[in-house]
Amino acid sequence: MRKALKRGSLMGCSIDTLVPTAQMTKTVSGLVRGHAYSVTGVEQGKRKDGKDLLIRLVRVRDPWGVAPPPACKSNDWAALATTQQDKERLRPTEQGEFWMCFEEFQKNFTKLEICNLTPDTLQDDQLLKWNVSVHEGRWVKGCSAGGCRNFPETYWTNPQYRLFLLEVDTKEKTCTVVVALMQKGRRKDCCSGGTLHNIGFAIYEVPKEV
Repeated sequence: MRKALKRGSLMGCSIDTLVPTAQMTKTVSGLVRGHAYSVTGVEQGKRKDGKDLLIRLVRVRDPWGVAPPPACKSNDWAALATTQQDKERLRPTEQGEFWMCFEEFQKNFTKLEICNLTPDTLQDDQLLKWNVSVHEGRWVKGCSAGGCRNFPETYWTNPQYRLFLLEVDTKEKTCTVVVALMQKGRRKDCCSGGTLHNIGFAIYEVPKEV
C-alpha cells in the first residue's frame, strides 16, 4: 500500500456482504457495508513520546463526507509528527477523512482495490501523475435521452464525447485512459430510500479517416 501511494496509484476499500439486505448498513465500528471508501495515506513509524512502539496507520476517506464514531478512528498520527510540517501533512483535512490503525483496517475492511496508471507501475520507482477531465451532463427526455443500444433510432441522440489520446505512457507506445460515469449524490440518497438510475456508456473506436 505504501509503495502504491508513492507511485501515484489510486486505492479504494470496502466491506463486502453476502446478504443483499445488509448493503448500506453500519457495522459496530460505524463503517458502512457495501460502501466505497478511498485510501488517502499510509504511515509507519515509532512514537515520539518516549514509548518505543511501532505505529502503522491508514488514512481513509468517506466520499459522503461522514466520519465514523471515535471508536474506529486513531489519533496516533499526531505521535508520528516531529515537525509542524509533518502535522500539517498528516492532519486529516477532507470532510469524512480519518486515520485508522492498520490492524483495525484489516479487521474491518474485506476488499482493497489498487488502480495503477499503467500495469507495471508498482515495478517502477517513478511517480506517475494522473490527469483528470470532468464533463458534466444529463439525459433529458425527448432531447438527449436516447435509451440503450436496444433503441437504434434514438440511441445516437445520447450525449457523446470524442477523446484524443496523445500522450504515450508505455513501452508499447500505447495510451492509457480510465473512463468513469458517476451519479452525483445518488448513492447517498440510498440511505433515504433513493435508488440508482439505470445508466451506462459505450466506447467506440473512431476510424482514422473520420
